[in-house]
Amino acid sequence: MLKMDLEYRNFKRYKREILFVRLKGSLNKKTVYKIHTYLVPVLKKHKIENLIYNFKSLESIDESGIDAILFTKCMVKKYQGNIFICNVKEELESKLRRLKIKTFLSEARIIKNFGAKNEL
Repeated sequence: MLKMDLEYRNFKRYKREILFVRLKGSLNKKTVYKIHTYLVPVLKKHKIENLIYNFKSLESIDESGIDAILFTKCMVKKYQGNIFICNVKEELESKLRRLKIKTFLSEARIIKNFGAKNEL
């Protein structure tokens, strides 16, 4: 089972808008449809440029899940945006290395990075 919480926030201070995607459960062949059914249309409709995945409550991910994350990465890049992952558990970290997505310890660290750099 996979639960997905979406939160859209506008950070006027950094002139950035961010879509937070918090995943809970397992992202696998049986649950990956939720990314394609719920998240992808939001990315397309609103042309989301900054996406943060929070994996704090993600228990497992398989190849289908990794492919879905890569697909969303390509969509965000199409809008000249950035994608990040935070709160990655050690057991998932090795699976996610090939994604070549910056990882951070927390959402707060990513937001703080907005102020440190002009790009995320």
